[in-house]
Amino acid sequence: MCSAHSYARDRFVVKGCNLNVAQDATTSSADDLNQTMPIFRAIFFGMFATAILGFAAAIVLAVLSPKIKPPYGVYIAGMGLAEWAMSLTILFMVAESVWYCYKLGRILRAPYLAMLPFWGIVIAMALVTDRARKIGMKPGLFFGPLRPLKKRA
Repeated sequence: MCSAHSYARDRFVVKGCNLNVAQDATTSSADDLNQTMPIFRAIFFGMFATAILGFAAAIVLAVLSPKIKPPYGVYIAGMGLAEWAMSLTILFMVAESVWYCYKLGRILRAPYLAMLPFWGIVIAMALVTDRARKIGMKPGLFFGPLRPLKKRA
């Protein structure tokens, strides 16, 4: 049973167990790195779908708002329905980014990724590439499974 109550400077909690950063956090197995690839694909498609649906909802609400309550439309707390739709879209994108960074941080044993919502995605990809290169691999095309590095002549 692991104890999560020790907060030494060089330790952090991953899945309820304390891991030594110097030993475990700088290396990852190929299986751990391959687990991150579907998450990167989900980030790409999820953010794209959230942005497209949010913009579409804002456009629809901008058109419908004056028809619901003419001549100016529906306003809640000084903002129209289109502004609320855009605000919620941004909120959902930030929440999605935080959630995926948290998942990547757990797999890569890098808890600081959850603290950096959008930069965490870029940092996580750099971490995956760096750790894959250390074991002689590289990420596949469009976040596919790891492939061996080609030997240069």
